[in-house]
Amino acid sequence: MAALTKRGIPISSVSPRYLHTNSTSHTWPFSAIAELIDNAYDPDVSAKRLWINKTEMKDQHCLIFMDNGKGMDYNTMHNMLSFGFSDKKAVRGHAPVGLYGNGFKSGSMRLGKDAIVFTKKANTMCVGLLSQTYLEKTGAQNVIVPMVIDTPEHAESLHDILKYSLFNTKEELLSEFSVFEGLCAGSNGTRIIIWNLRRTSSGELEFDFTKDRCDFQIPVDVCESSRGTKSQQSESAVRLLLPESEYSLRAYCSILYLKPKMQIILQGQKVETQFITKTLGSVIKDSYKPVCSPQLKKAVPITFGYNTKTKEHYGLMMYHNNRLIKAYEHVTCQRRVDRMGVGVIGVIECNYLTPTHNKQEFDNTEIYRKTMLSLGSKLEEYCKEVRYRFKHCDKPVEDIVMKPDQTWVQCDDCLKWRKLADGIESKKLPKKWFCHMNSDPKFRSCETEEESEDSDDEHKKYEKTYKQDESYQRNLEEKIANRGQQSPSSHMPSGQTSPTFPSIFSSHAGPFDKTSVNTQDTNVHSTPTSKRRLNLDQENPPKKKHKNTSGSNTPDSPSTATNPAMVYGKDQQNYLQSSETIKQLQEKVDNLDKENSRLASHCQSLENELAEVRRESVKEKVQVKDQEVQTDLPVSSDEVSATTSADTSNSGQETDSHSQQPETQERPESRSEISQDTNNPQKNRLRLKELLEEIAILTQKID
Repeated sequence: MAALTKRGIPISSVSPRYLHTNSTSHTWPFSAIAELIDNAYDPDVSAKRLWINKTEMKDQHCLIFMDNGKGMDYNTMHNMLSFGFSDKKAVRGHAPVGLYGNGFKSGSMRLGKDAIVFTKKANTMCVGLLSQTYLEKTGAQNVIVPMVIDTPEHAESLHDILKYSLFNTKEELLSEFSVFEGLCAGSNGTRIIIWNLRRTSSGELEFDFTKDRCDFQIPVDVCESSRGTKSQQSESAVRLLLPESEYSLRAYCSILYLKPKMQIILQGQKVETQFITKTLGSVIKDSYKPVCSPQLKKAVPITFGYNTKTKEHYGLMMYHNNRLIKAYEHVTCQRRVDRMGVGVIGVIECNYLTPTHNKQEFDNTEIYRKTMLSLGSKLEEYCKEVRYRFKHCDKPVEDIVMKPDQTWVQCDDCLKWRKLADGIESKKLPKKWFCHMNSDPKFRSCETEEESEDSDDEHKKYEKTYKQDESYQRNLEEKIANRGQQSPSSHMPSGQTSPTFPSIFSSHAGPFDKTSVNTQDTNVHSTPTSKRRLNLDQENPPKKKHKNTSGSNTPDSPSTATNPAMVYGKDQQNYLQSSETIKQLQEKVDNLDKENSRLASHCQSLENELAEVRRESVKEKVQVKDQEVQTDLPVSSDEVSATTSADTSNSGQETDSHSQQPETQERPESRSEISQDTNNPQKNRLRLKELLEEIAILTQKID
């Protein structure tokens, strides 16, 4: 018989099976752990530290989450163990992550079947049990949660907790509260123990606790199944393709919050949290104001920069109320074959968007779709601007090893972030850093407020200087278009070799001629190989494809065939072949760049020798004039001009005769030898001619 209200209206019930059903929203186990971390971070708890450990109790593998926050009273715990109750509010600018009043239930039941909660607030100690095993064994028709404080009216709840939990005596329950005294200031806090952990189909635990004793890692097969993909590659190969945060809880926790305000200790070792916008190189600020959100008064700041750890992982890092929702999300330009945006990370806090229940996606609304399109365009503009600023560099921007523009460190005591002086590397700092170690006396105390992250000028839109250079803009657009047409060898007709690309991945001019990039582009497009490719394409025009009514890309589309996110899908083989081809082409480009640099260096040395010869020639003429003056014989201007013209004609004759000699003729090999022959004008002229010929030959090779 259903329970009724006072007016006789039936009250809706919650089936025990719903605990499992509700947990399936977390297809990725780390998202379930994040829900428990969020509960400790939110302003109603405001924990400074959270401990996460794996242990064994009574032959059961257990996960323990413990924080030193404010703790809960009886009513607050009842709301936490119920569904849909969420009255969290922002406190002094600290916005809560929790929205739906469902995080603890879905997260804990995703990790294991049973959970018990110990909490202490002031002099009140509470214990609550949320257990699927308990509901099954008691045959409950609704979800019931035994809760107890040290009062007689909770005797039945205490009886069930002692009977169906890991703690079978009252003394065992009380002993868990003694842990708060050693770790929590004021002995307040919350301790959650989860057991009957989820296992894979083979019977193994979902997490690997042995690979790294200070980390929780997801095995490759579990990671693939949680993401709905499957690969035949080895574990090491898959891990190279995936960001570390996909399979390492320690790495995931380090980027979980845009600006970390809580310290996480995983398996006894502190997580080195990242102030992610301060770990990037070549940072440029931008902003975005969504048209579809008129209630948003200010534009949202965006930070673009290069990943200084590895260029293999890149994309958008999208946060909501300081919490990571989507990581390394590739935008359109990062899915093309022209390497545009490789290594670039964009960071934005999208508080105007609505996260899904598992907080791993945003609702696919019109405003979200327009946001992604706009962010893709802004990231592409950033890439063009950085390439323009590095146009004189000797290698592509994507291959430059960059360092963070700034160094920030978090105090282990007050957890405030401090900016360090330039030149200090975070890797050289001690494992525990405190404010009193700061070289800046203004911020050498934990009592001092945090300094401002950015000045107001940094939030203004940056000046896109590459657009002001029309010739560079035109050349860049041509290169992008041409590289998009040059598909990998896996899509070429059989028997055709891939064309040799020059160094067009960087937008820098050569050391001799500032227009060398334009010359290279012209030569590439007029090579016989390129013409042969075009003719083959004309002879074998592509067949018309059926219209894709689903709106998604076809398997042959370049945007999907080269998208790393589909490496485990049905286009895996095409992607691997394309990646290998691109790698081979890039090696050829690198070799050409090295040859270009070598020739340029050699040509520069020859130019230096030529300048030396010219200087010695001038010295000879001065010496001749000095000798003429010392003879005390007057020399007329006509005689001087006649002598000069005679020297010029003799130089021409000697040069012509020398040009007919073989190239293997001996010549001075160093500047010291040149200086020894300063009294021999004929040899100097011969040397001058040789240098001019070598420079001409090298210039033709470089062009």
